[in-house]
Amino acid sequence: MEIKSKFPAWKKKKRKFQIDKDGKKIKPNPGAQISKILQNGKVNGNSRQTGGQEQKFQNLEALKKKTMLLKKKKKQMNNFQKEEELLSSTFRITNGILKKEKKIEVTTISTQTPKKLPKTPISTPSNSKNATPMSTRKHSSSQQSPPHFEANYEKFSRPQLPIDAVEQQLMYELASQETLIVIGETGSGKSTQVPQLCVRAGIANSGSIAVTQPRRVAAISLASRVATEMGTNIGGIVGYHVRFENATCHKTKIEYMTDGIVLRKALVSPLLDKYSCVIIDEAHERSLHSDVLMCILRQCQDQRRETNNPLRLIIMSATLQAEKFQSYFNNAKVVLVAGRTFPIEVFHVNPKINKSFSSTDYVYNAVICVKYVHLTEPKGRDILVFLTGSEEIEAVASQLAELNGSLPASADVLMPVPLYAALRPEKQKEAFRKTPQGARKVIISTNIAETSVTIPGIRVVIDSGKVKTKRFEAFNRIDVLKVHNVSKAQAKQRAGRAGRDAPGKCYRLYSREDFHKFEAENMPEILRCNLSATFLELMKLGMKNPHRLKLIDPPETDNINAALLELTSLGAIRPVNSDRSKFALTEMGDAFCMYPLPPDHARILFQAQKEGCIMEAIKIVAAMQTDALFSGAGDSKSDADVDRIRRRFETREGDHITLLKLVLVTNQFFDQLNKKTESDARYGKANKSLEREYNQTIRKFCNDNMINEQHLKTASMIEEQLKQIAIEQKVTFSTCGADFMKMRKALALGMFLNSCEYDRQEDRYRLMINPAITLKIHPSSCLSRSKPAYIVFSELMKTNDLFALQVTLIDGDWVRPLISDHKKMRANHLAETTERVQQITRLEPKAKKAKLNVTF
Repeated sequence: MEIKSKFPAWKKKKRKFQIDKDGKKIKPNPGAQISKILQNGKVNGNSRQTGGQEQKFQNLEALKKKTMLLKKKKKQMNNFQKEEELLSSTFRITNGILKKEKKIEVTTISTQTPKKLPKTPISTPSNSKNATPMSTRKHSSSQQSPPHFEANYEKFSRPQLPIDAVEQQLMYELASQETLIVIGETGSGKSTQVPQLCVRAGIANSGSIAVTQPRRVAAISLASRVATEMGTNIGGIVGYHVRFENATCHKTKIEYMTDGIVLRKALVSPLLDKYSCVIIDEAHERSLHSDVLMCILRQCQDQRRETNNPLRLIIMSATLQAEKFQSYFNNAKVVLVAGRTFPIEVFHVNPKINKSFSSTDYVYNAVICVKYVHLTEPKGRDILVFLTGSEEIEAVASQLAELNGSLPASADVLMPVPLYAALRPEKQKEAFRKTPQGARKVIISTNIAETSVTIPGIRVVIDSGKVKTKRFEAFNRIDVLKVHNVSKAQAKQRAGRAGRDAPGKCYRLYSREDFHKFEAENMPEILRCNLSATFLELMKLGMKNPHRLKLIDPPETDNINAALLELTSLGAIRPVNSDRSKFALTEMGDAFCMYPLPPDHARILFQAQKEGCIMEAIKIVAAMQTDALFSGAGDSKSDADVDRIRRRFETREGDHITLLKLVLVTNQFFDQLNKKTESDARYGKANKSLEREYNQTIRKFCNDNMINEQHLKTASMIEEQLKQIAIEQKVTFSTCGADFMKMRKALALGMFLNSCEYDRQEDRYRLMINPAITLKIHPSSCLSRSKPAYIVFSELMKTNDLFALQVTLIDGDWVRPLISDHKKMRANHLAETTERVQQITRLEPKAKKAKLNVTF
């Protein structure tokens, strides 16, 4: 039988025998056959070249491997189809068996409003209009099918979250809505899962997904968690961008950022073209940057709606107060995701029983409460304490460490762990580590632990009921840092921290009657802060008239006028018409925008260029952006030692020059240490002992000189950032050497609005722009023991009296011309502003009255 050459080779019938020379049938032995073939390249004694069946026998092992790979690939494709079917179907568990109910056909939906959307039942809660609770409802198959969702192979096993039960419905809403408001209760998993659902829904195909957080700690921790869940390294598909740290690349799809960083990006790219979706998380906190960002994003969305890359907005909040967000975004859809909060027992102080209790001494009360909880609660239950600032936190941590010496032998060791924004990252991570055996972790935190970050193992919360915020008094132009009571919403958020993993308890260091007197919600930051820096950034983006700015909560007219007056006095803006209704940036104001600084601090750098001391000005301004470089008194040093150490850096010229002297001394120390380290034989060999000695030397230097190592590091990074910006702006670098008078003059001309004159009769200082305001120099200042005639300060703090912080000696003649111009400008500005507001009110369209149709 003749076989045609075109016959498929894989259809040949395999023979189970061979015919030898004598014509007898012999069953072949595959092993012997192969070994015989491979001997000297001969078959049956005959030498063959390529082109015969011998090549196939030689590649038999390779064919076997190829077949196994094809089978494995086919199996993976089957698994892919099964998982894709799982993701696009609705399932229900019945008697422990997972059953498929319905197949959902999926297609892509554009961001424009579709002609027909699936009609889903809408329930209206008491606090929100048009809010859809995410439940196990079904989509109608007769309507337009929802978008296609790609499978996501999770490489990280995590506990079940409430948001997992509604992920298909939520993915559909994310893909079909241009703007979506997600109300996710505590523990729902919205901060980590919603960005991943956006990726699975294909939203990240046309651009990255930006997720804003109010704090850098939350941005870094959430990015690390999401990267772990998606099976990637931080800086790859998932990254974060906070000040001084940019862990992203061109492949990043999910980028966690602080809202301030997004605003800085908007100055470079006003339409934020790089991002296809922006998620504003923790919107209920109503931070200044998040409110301004919502205003900018709403305009970006309008301008990008008709382009090839429209912008999606997702607003996420942990409270049910969604009416403002919904009305602000043109009646956007609201969805509710249930949270996972275990029962929490709440205990209040009873003043009738504890008659000696004082709510003002909340720091002492917190220590006593921690001791009581530690001795009464079962072991293994960690404690979270809420206080107001870093000084209180460090003091309580020190007291709790001392408390271990007086505890019973049967009690666990107290392990105090501070947590606040200025803490170095390594120390912040200690709060999230597992508690060692035989210890109870006590985390002492500011309001940073209220939302965003989840600390495992917390079963008891101790709420001081206090929070520290800044409030700006526009009429007096005083930015007051004040400790006040939390709101009811904040108190509930703090209590909820105890019920994330299991049933917990919350001890409130205030009475039930005091709780009912608290405000219902937090006051938005934009209503209680100085708006000058915000308006400067918005004018860089093209804003002309701040009075017409459409914010979710418009600031008071006095605050807007105070910010415009300050920017005009600093030379950052100028009116562009006669009635001063519109403003524009000046050349100086445009230079201010390049620096991430308050306008008066940026003016210090501008004046320092003229005075020839830009190098010194950068060091001082960088140190002014951090908390105090001097650390508090430790247990190892007496008050006399503290006074002696600080006097080594003090100068008669003021606190700013003291900061400069401190920075110069530390720079000299680091130069010598680096030179010594580089000359060591172990240098360059990744020697851990050398690295350990290097770090120990730095810590010893900081401890001996009472310097806060983390604040010093932050100031150093800010200094490098400012230098880089100055280089980009082609600034000529200069130094004043030991002549600090030039530096003091630059400080006076930059912050002339904060200049004061000494009143001998009152024994107080009067603010030169408003003599009705009197104040004192804070006792921590090096000028508190002297009485200079004229001073300039960085900020005011109001406790039992009004104190000036960071004070420097100046000459009154330097600032008098600027003060005189400011007073004239203020009088004209107030008169013109009043007239302009009345004019705007008259021009606003009035509501049309319904006409009465009369028929005779």
